[in-house]
Amino acid sequence: MQLNEDVATVLSRIAKENNYFVRIEKGNILHFGRRGLAYEPEGVTLRWGDDILDVSLSYSLNDVVTEVTSRGQDYVNDEWVESTSTPADLRKISGGLTAPELMKMAFGDVPLLLDNAPQSQTSQVQERSQGEMQERAEKFLTGSCKCIGLPDATSGASLTLTGAG
Repeated sequence: MQLNEDVATVLSRIAKENNYFVRIEKGNILHFGRRGLAYEPEGVTLRWGDDILDVSLSYSLNDVVTEVTSRGQDYVNDEWVESTSTPADLRKISGGLTAPELMKMAFGDVPLLLDNAPQSQTSQVQERSQGEMQERAEKFLTGSCKCIGLPDATSGASLTLTGAG
């Protein structure tokens, strides 16, 4: 149901609740896909010293959790359905530690309970917990990059930086 929300907010919320992602690519193409599948967005490779003017990265453990438990109710069988996601369920992007692993090292266990979720099947609550875990982990690293001569390097594009170290 869409109550005082624009279409982008509704799509983002539905995607998050079902472990999907939604993004705009190449102008007006809306890409809505399932997380964890072998989807590689068209990316842009930036070379340090050639294309890049400035890179600014920031890290934040704010809102990162080490475990997400989603619990809904199966009204037909009159029982609770529950699923828990851990850092092992995350799709790793690079070879380092994930945000939940860093959070656990720094602060110990930080669980999140999504109680009375609108999902009524085990697979649905599992997707919800995995989606929430992935989204919170992806907020760990944010950044901006100023570059020249690459019109495909737009907001939201997948960037690969080379020669930076």
